[in-house]
Amino acid sequence: MPPSSGPGLKGPKRKIVVVANRLPVSITPRKEGLRIQDSPGGLAAGLRALRDKGEVTFIGWPGYWPADESERREIERNLAQQFDCHPVFLPPQEIAKYYFGFSNKALWPLFHYFPAQCSYDKSEWESYKRVNRAFLEVVLERTGPSDTIWVHDYHLMLLPALLRKSRPSAAVGFFLHIPFPSYEMFRLLPWRTELLEGLLGSDLLGFHTYEYARHFLNSVLRLLGSEHEFGWINVDSRQVKADNFPMGIDVRHIEGLLDEPSVVKEIANFGRDLGAAERKVVLSVDRLDYTKGIPRRLEGLESFLENYPEWHGRFLHLMLCVPSRTKVAHYTQLKEDVDRMVGRINSRFGKPGWMPIHYLYQSLPFEKLVALYAVADVALVSPIRDGMNLVAKEYVAARRGTGGVLVLSETAGAAFELGEALTVNVNSREDMASALDQALRMPAAEQEFRIRTMRNRLRDYDIYRWVQSFLESLRGVKEAQRERESHRLGRGWSKGLVEEFGKARRALLLLDYGGTLVSPAAEAVLPGPDYRLIRILKMLSGGIGDGLVVISGMDHELMERWLGGVRCGLVAEGGAWIKRNGTWVETVGPGPRLPGRGERVRSDLGLREGRPRARPHPGRRARGPPHPVPGQ
Repeated sequence: MPPSSGPGLKGPKRKIVVVANRLPVSITPRKEGLRIQDSPGGLAAGLRALRDKGEVTFIGWPGYWPADESERREIERNLAQQFDCHPVFLPPQEIAKYYFGFSNKALWPLFHYFPAQCSYDKSEWESYKRVNRAFLEVVLERTGPSDTIWVHDYHLMLLPALLRKSRPSAAVGFFLHIPFPSYEMFRLLPWRTELLEGLLGSDLLGFHTYEYARHFLNSVLRLLGSEHEFGWINVDSRQVKADNFPMGIDVRHIEGLLDEPSVVKEIANFGRDLGAAERKVVLSVDRLDYTKGIPRRLEGLESFLENYPEWHGRFLHLMLCVPSRTKVAHYTQLKEDVDRMVGRINSRFGKPGWMPIHYLYQSLPFEKLVALYAVADVALVSPIRDGMNLVAKEYVAARRGTGGVLVLSETAGAAFELGEALTVNVNSREDMASALDQALRMPAAEQEFRIRTMRNRLRDYDIYRWVQSFLESLRGVKEAQRERESHRLGRGWSKGLVEEFGKARRALLLLDYGGTLVSPAAEAVLPGPDYRLIRILKMLSGGIGDGLVVISGMDHELMERWLGGVRCGLVAEGGAWIKRNGTWVETVGPGPRLPGRGERVRSDLGLREGRPRARPHPGRRARGPPHPVPGQ
């Protein structure tokens, strides 16, 4: 999609502005000064083509607090000139409360179904609000009214509504990279309503899976009372769309790395060091996070070693754990638990020349990670809950013509796309052990078929297609909103309509009760029409009599009580009952048949001969334009 066709954008300077907690760069202090470099992979990779053309701007926290004002200005200048990035500088005390506090002690555990790990601290909530407003200030300063603003993830859930208030016509998208929990889980948040209202400032809300989108829509209905139809929600006379967009990876980049001489050398080195020629290699790669299910995976591995002794000495499990949030107490305790479990399993089953678990607590460059994927016979990806899990997809992409088996947790978002993987219930030690045995025994032909099928699917819907799909859908939402906008008639149009109406030999005025005479919200709560509305209707009926028709989806008996004293036609219950010449007639079931297509139409309501026009149900909202379903 050419960026020039983006939603609501006009002129050559329009941009896609990506707003996220972190900028796609890293800043490293050195003796000779600060070193700023690109961070590999992720969303930045998907936007590489647009970024190279200067059509994408990033706004986010740089992960660094300047020592003084001059250093701040230098960082801002370098980031803008070299990387087209604009920093939101956050002092350490705000990072402690907003990031390590509310974001990762309240939102992260709750959205991953760990309510016992949650902490609801009001001061951290206030910090979260302040930081979202700080992001707003930078976005307003660094963007124009025609730019498309794409907000990312749970750190900035209040930002869309803040943007909507400041720029009502802006094109705003939001994508959540973690699961959206069920209503019963989400309702535990003390500030749940504010977060939902913040998200509904977006035009388009994206989620990895249909399940997450459905959870969001259910929470909106249950907590805000806003119904939806096919994912469209009416918010303050504005339509918002919620949909699923499973995030892809850069498959061709990974396939290209497999041909790089340095990666080929790493593959040979890992294969030799791990003894891949003599034994099977089972690989797991995770951030050290309690959502990743590492202790449960180790329990499953222990059951495997107990129940399948024939594999002793014939496989090894390479467990790569990347340090994460080391300042949070839960993560420190998790590290101690994992260390203890690995030591116990190795001491129980290990023997001279073989240990079942090789445990690495470090991060690796992406090139080395791709080399590990290429060496591993089995990838064991078993989070307790994960929004998507790109490790599973990266492993599939790196297995080019060499087979391999993916064992995947059924509660990872990727499981909805990678149906050829062996899915497991991570809470069952026996299920994990059995899946490992099946993976290690799987014939080569079956391995190749499964991997090839998944890899082709990942190629078709990669990170570039994901970006394109979201931005095209956002454009479609903005077009649908413009089509549905209500425009006030100018004085000339109003005068002309009145004159033409006065010249008509037979008058017909159809008025929708809920939406025209009263707002849909008022129809739901008001006890009935007030005296002013009754007076207006009687004035109209005095001029055109039965040519005035009021249409509603409400019960016909209720319409009779409310409007029976007005000389007009009434249509109730979406057309199931019609009041003709003072008498109610049921149009469904036993009773008079309505005219068919092309037949002469009864003149009771002032209609002429001809084909009747189809009219949507008065209470039904338009669906908006269809767009391709991601992943299909």
